[in-house]
Amino acid sequence: METKVKRAKAQQAALNLYNDWSFTTNLIQHPGGRIWVLWKPSVYGVSIIKVTDQLIHCEVLHMGTGRKFWVTIVFAYNDMALRRPLWQDIKEVYDKINGLWAVMGDFNCDLKSSRAFYTWNNKQEEQHREEGNKKQNRVFIYFNIWSQAPDFRERVVNGWKTKRRGTKMYELVGKLDNLKSALRKLNKEKFCKVERKAEDAMKELKACQKKIQQDPRNKELLKMERLISEDYNN
Repeated sequence: METKVKRAKAQQAALNLYNDWSFTTNLIQHPGGRIWVLWKPSVYGVSIIKVTDQLIHCEVLHMGTGRKFWVTIVFAYNDMALRRPLWQDIKEVYDKINGLWAVMGDFNCDLKSSRAFYTWNNKQEEQHREEGNKKQNRVFIYFNIWSQAPDFRERVVNGWKTKRRGTKMYELVGKLDNLKSALRKLNKEKFCKVERKAEDAMKELKACQKKIQQDPRNKELLKMERLISEDYNN
């Protein structure tokens, strides 16, 4: 999450957000504390490996399954020149990864700025671009229930494989594209009803919140919002 909380107030701010949660920030590298990472210790064990002014890299252990993976949370600068050290930091992290790895956050750039994109030179150029734009506009949502599928781990491992060759960022984008396709296929085959239920719950939640804006003291609406939110998150 992005914040502008000063270092002296960070502890109290974290306590106000969630009880019994742990947190870390990159306040030691940036006075504005541009990145905060929060987690529930009863569910995840988190070891902070690298902290810079633009990323926090962690090793994460799921306490229930014993599975280990890595997560890199990014909040890049707007200026291209200031972002250059970030790409080097990500490359260094990548070189040391030996397992599942997620990179997420705000890169404050598009793929074209790093030349990590496809070009077409055939007669169907405009059609391909239109299809590519439609795919880019599709929002990818991860559902925790996917991990309950017996072949989930196998699909993730296979989805992470790619034959793309180029810059490290270009290869990373290829891996993420493959993985999203694999997980969408899993969802379509086994969990399509769950996604539809989540979409319906989100629509219902937005409608309820709109009513609350007009009548903020209505206890029934507040109760309904809490129940719908719990249903959506579960």
